[in-house]
Amino acid sequence: MAKAEIRNVNGWPTVCIDGEPYPFTQTATVRTHTPEGILFDEEYFKGLGDAGIKLFYVTCDTEWGNSGSIAHFQEECERLLSVVPDAYIMVRIGLHPPVEFTQEHPEECFTYDDGTAPSVVLANETFRREYPHLYSQASSVWREKAKKALLKTCDIFDAMPFAERIVGYFFAAGGTSEWYYLLNLENGERYGDFSKAFQDDFRVYLQDKYQTEATLKEAWRDETASFDNPKIPGKEERFFAKQFDYAYWREDEASAQHLSSVVSNGTNIGSFLDVDKHMNVLDFYRAWHISTARSQVFFARAIKERYGGEKLTGAFYGSYGCTDFFNGSTAGGVLEILDSDVMDFLAAPGVYVNRQPGGFTGQREMTDSFALRNKLFIVEEDTRTHLEVPHFRAMFDYYDIEDTINVLKRDFGRNLCENLPAWWYDHHVGGGRYKHEGIYELFAQQTEIARAAIQLPDRRKGNEIALIYDEESIHAISNQSTKELVEYFHNYEVARIGAGVDRYFHNDLGNPDMPDYKLYIFMNTLVLTPKERDTIHNKLKKNNAVALWVYASGVINAEGDRRFCVDNISALTGIKMEMLQEKHHTKYRVKDTSCGIFNELNKRKIYGVNDRAYASNILVVIKDIMTFASPLFYAVDELAQTAARYLTNGLPAVSVKDCDGYRSVFCGSKILNSDIVREVARFAGCHIWCESDDVVYVSDNYLCIHASSDGEKTLYFKNDCSPYEVYEKKCYGENISEMKIDMIQGQTLTFALKE
Repeated sequence: MAKAEIRNVNGWPTVCIDGEPYPFTQTATVRTHTPEGILFDEEYFKGLGDAGIKLFYVTCDTEWGNSGSIAHFQEECERLLSVVPDAYIMVRIGLHPPVEFTQEHPEECFTYDDGTAPSVVLANETFRREYPHLYSQASSVWREKAKKALLKTCDIFDAMPFAERIVGYFFAAGGTSEWYYLLNLENGERYGDFSKAFQDDFRVYLQDKYQTEATLKEAWRDETASFDNPKIPGKEERFFAKQFDYAYWREDEASAQHLSSVVSNGTNIGSFLDVDKHMNVLDFYRAWHISTARSQVFFARAIKERYGGEKLTGAFYGSYGCTDFFNGSTAGGVLEILDSDVMDFLAAPGVYVNRQPGGFTGQREMTDSFALRNKLFIVEEDTRTHLEVPHFRAMFDYYDIEDTINVLKRDFGRNLCENLPAWWYDHHVGGGRYKHEGIYELFAQQTEIARAAIQLPDRRKGNEIALIYDEESIHAISNQSTKELVEYFHNYEVARIGAGVDRYFHNDLGNPDMPDYKLYIFMNTLVLTPKERDTIHNKLKKNNAVALWVYASGVINAEGDRRFCVDNISALTGIKMEMLQEKHHTKYRVKDTSCGIFNELNKRKIYGVNDRAYASNILVVIKDIMTFASPLFYAVDELAQTAARYLTNGLPAVSVKDCDGYRSVFCGSKILNSDIVREVARFAGCHIWCESDDVVYVSDNYLCIHASSDGEKTLYFKNDCSPYEVYEKKCYGENISEMKIDMIQGQTLTFALKE
């Protein structure tokens, strides 16, 4: 049988099959299941295979969950191998239970406080079916039965004639096989989850975290707290998560006095959970997400033990974008999975906004935390093309082969520069999204490019900016606030800085293998312990780095007497801060450039606001909503320089200070604009490759530019090089430090940077 594993190849984790590195950017998934059977287009699969795509995700369920699925799987694999004989197979294995399971085990299903366990319609790649109840992803009964069915399925697969072509298992469960719940934790006056399954998992989570009930009582500040009957927070305690945002939106529409008002039901401090009184709520949401993560680890361990570690394991999980940070259960337990020894990769598609020519596809994960652990994040690259139905063509503005080629180059260029493996996903039943000779030719070129990239002697990226995130913080602030702190920058700004960025959870700052950076941007690090604060400061002081603190960095000290306190921000940032417990818009203008940061910026431009054009979409997106802060934070430090002021009240919006061993920049808005970040990066001594607000992906080895407008673009190289366009196979200069090129909107160029 094929042996598949992840090895470090020339400085970066890489899938290896039978010891050979595989260009994992050249992989595909094509939906084939219909109610009548398999719809398999041999010409399409052969075209993909001839273009160099040799690893295919093939969907299957267990016989326990979906009788007849294995026969369909065998048919698809045999037909695939008849046209692509050297293909490898990743089994996209559904772990859904049969309908009878939820009928027989309602206690293992999602349950509201009134005891109801509502029905759902579950749809995925292989079936659409109504269940009388929604099975819990925390259920130990489901886990054991699904594990038994999974291993029985492995027995059947191992006896098939193509068994040696199977390289791993990609676990599918929940909504659209992406592990999210199809029911909300709140529905009207009801709230959940009161299932026995989740309560059992909640108990395990609390015991692991607190060890003793005395510690639990102290943390929750509740003498009635116990492991035996962990309290599920009521609807009123969850006000901050969603209802706070709804209340302010309605108020904006109804009242001209909204800027001075405070919305609270006594359990929140503005958009924050009052963690001094309601730490149990934070633990509840954490446990909800981690229970799903632990299920994935459970199934991965079963596969690793069965095959002695010689099969790959993966699943969808960890989306920090286009997701519900509370109900979904798939964001808050990434480190639980990555720190296990059994899961090789996680995956997610890019977000579905801003994909039009001239835009870019935002990503959802902290990919460098994966690499630091010899794990992979794999992009489900569901890039649309001009071959779509009119609805999708209009949504993304792809109308001809030129549009298609340029966006496929753009998305591949991101993966090439950022060392991201990916699979092309055709979700149309029977396929056809990439069925075009021009696309086949492009895929063949990209296969060649990917193979060359793997062979580079040093594949490390060499970036100088690190974006820093926190898992725990997403459950201490409202859903909309996390979207503003994380999603907007991911979706509209990050690729326009003109410099490469790496992404980590703050937990990695103490890891000696984490590189040092010139600029650290703390995106949503709201909840930190004293030890974590010391770790951050030690990392910053290693090379007198610059820290850009966004909005309320460190406002919650998880171990403090006063957990939520503005002094916690002061201690972390080194800048004395104050707080207004009111609602304020956070638009600002640059006022003072004496601090040496914003000299190049337009002093009349308004920052801290969503101002990007974007393509229409079926999803509600952050840009539809006016941004505000509640509470508002601002500097009152005599030693700090004020670089910008809020337009509504004149208070400091951006402040700068030299601290003990590092330089501190505080930005009070939740929205970061690319040109603000570019200037802070320049201040930190980071190399700026491009200043024209185009989409740029870059590493020390490659640069991909996707033009957002017509005109001349200037690229500034870190070292003299001979930029070689990888598709044209053309050198654009010899030993040059900068280059000017004329481009039209939507055009993509990708250069190998040869010194």
